[in-house]
Amino acid sequence: MTRVAPALLMPALLLLPAVLALTVLFACPLLFLAWESLHRFSLTGTPPGLTLANYLRLLGDPFYLGMLGETFRLATMTALICLVLGYPVAWCLRLAPRRVQGWLLLGLLAPLLVSVVVRSFGWVVVLGEFGLLNAGLRALGLPAGRTHLFNEGAVLAGLVHVFFPFMVLALFGSLQRLDLQLLRAARGLGANPLRAFLALVPLTLPGAVAGVSTVFALATGSYVTVAVLGGTGVRVLAVVAYEQAVSGMNWPLGAAVGVVLLVATTLALRLFTAAVGRMYRVPG
Repeated sequence: MTRVAPALLMPALLLLPAVLALTVLFACPLLFLAWESLHRFSLTGTPPGLTLANYLRLLGDPFYLGMLGETFRLATMTALICLVLGYPVAWCLRLAPRRVQGWLLLGLLAPLLVSVVVRSFGWVVVLGEFGLLNAGLRALGLPAGRTHLFNEGAVLAGLVHVFFPFMVLALFGSLQRLDLQLLRAARGLGANPLRAFLALVPLTLPGAVAGVSTVFALATGSYVTVAVLGGTGVRVLAVVAYEQAVSGMNWPLGAAVGVVLLVATTLALRLFTAAVGRMYRVPG
């Protein structure tokens, strides 16, 4: 017994810092958010007693339900665009020599070292009235619009740019486990390069599911990119939560928006993975 106890104690001690960090930085804020959402709005302080009025208001108002649908639609489009664009990039990374792979991965991960705020304002420089896009159109003698910002296209461009590396990394990890002999075998059986690649796509399903889930979850909670590039033309629940909590000082309603968004995103991802699992007979 004296030898077994230290053997069990050491892993627990090694996990203790991570458990404490998750508890303080993740679990406690979520619990506080849920607790705050169960109170009524008051400028004089949090009134006593708990209530579900904020949730009844959110789930019974077509405006907020429409915002939830718009949030999920933008997140789904972002994930699908990243998936389609990410496959060729991840495939090129897989086929690249080992020495080149390191540099390509460095170039892929380098944008993650730059703040999301900076990257979002970078699109303002590109899509603004006097930005790079309009300058190029004028140089070609084509009509240039006043601005290409504050619309869904600008928001999608920014979201795809911000979350694209996560999709490529997920797909690359799945492609890394593929044996390239399968590709050569398909070519030997008469398949062209495109068909041979498409034949291997189902084998990368775990990476695709992980990438779509990651990008979808991150996009549903994105605030900075949507606020900077969408302005008042594109509204999602993350923007509504900020407006209610900061601009309107209605912390309980803003907290309820955050809880609803978190729960709805979790359920949507769970349904997605379960549907994919049933379709391909992969455990969900």
